[in-house]
Amino acid sequence: MKWDKHKAAIKLEEWIKTHLDEQILPLKYIMHLQEYLRRLDDDRLLDGKRPNLRESENASGDLVIVQGPPILKSDSQDQLRFRNRSQLCFSLTLRPTTKSCFLKAATFDLHLPTTSGIRFMKVHIDGEASRDPFTKPRSHLHPGFQHVHVPFPVMDPRAVLDFLIYNIMPRFTQ
Repeated sequence: MKWDKHKAAIKLEEWIKTHLDEQILPLKYIMHLQEYLRRLDDDRLLDGKRPNLRESENASGDLVIVQGPPILKSDSQDQLRFRNRSQLCFSLTLRPTTKSCFLKAATFDLHLPTTSGIRFMKVHIDGEASRDPFTKPRSHLHPGFQHVHVPFPVMDPRAVLDFLIYNIMPRFTQ
């Protein structure tokens, strides 16, 4: 049987949607994120200003949690700045339900020092599937090139932060 890109893309999108729907996050998730960011500061990984999460509601009624503006669009002190000269910002969009909420979309942008050999690593979970989910999976990693979309597992946002901060950053900043 010949491999069918279209059928494979549909299967991939169905799998991602199922896993996004399974991630039921309590509304107090913001406090867990704040605790996570405080720990980074307590561990002396950060350089400068303490982390500051901002919360807002978008036009659809979704809860949006932001740590710093996108790095390529703005140079702001609100981005997490690390002692190794890396910078990180992220945003999460949560869809509230009656008792909890679920992750609708997320963006994590880690920019590494120019000496690292790779400019950035980004993890995106798009709110909607693309026209060609096999070429651009809904959950994907950009490994230093904006137009490259490598499939990435749907994970709890704190696990994505762990992956970027404790796995990727040390490999490219030593």
